[in-house]
Amino acid sequence: MYLHEVEIGSKITILVGIGSQTLSFDTVVEEPAENGILSEPVYRDDKLVGFRTKGLVIRLHVANASDQKVYEFINVEILNVKTADEKIHHKMICKTEGRQINRRTAVRVWLGLDGIAQIGLNHQAYEVMVKDISVSGISFIFHKDMDVEPGTISHITFHDTDARVKFSLSAIIVRKAVMEDGKVLYGCKLNQESPAIAKYVNDKQREKLKASRTVGTKIPLKK
Repeated sequence: MYLHEVEIGSKITILVGIGSQTLSFDTVVEEPAENGILSEPVYRDDKLVGFRTKGLVIRLHVANASDQKVYEFINVEILNVKTADEKIHHKMICKTEGRQINRRTAVRVWLGLDGIAQIGLNHQAYEVMVKDISVSGISFIFHKDMDVEPGTISHITFHDTDARVKFSLSAIIVRKAVMEDGKVLYGCKLNQESPAIAKYVNDKQREKLKASRTVGTKIPLKK
């Protein structure tokens, strides 16, 4: 899919690389444009965000409105433009074809931690259980259906007191499933892969392996 083929109303996460940091911004598609789309403008502290700073690396994660398939577009240019009706938009341009992002296939580690999930553009907050995490994805459980669809943007925060770490992660919901007890599981694709998450997952895997070895060790009887 090319960017100009993305449907009106599709949700967009803008990922901006600045050196070793990545910032994310959420918006939606308003109409197609040449080699791209026009989106709703993004504001921070009541100021229009600009994306023309030298050295920025910009990519998009777009959840297509009709089928909720998520596509990634790289080497994106974003301009602030004003249309004939004096309305401000971001014009996003990408001449290369986007690739569909598959559901996470990386190794997952169980967490079972309390967390907060902020859902959608209005960031409505829910108390959830963070079920598991991988370097590319995360899942959480809520006691009922939030009435959100795949492609919805979410921000998930949780604190692992044992590991002494706290994460606030931006992700896109890619699936949901009703569990036997009626609770709903939401699987998400992280908008960016982080060295901190990779280290956290590796540490958790080592802890699990160490625990399994300890359980399986036979204690010699005293003579």
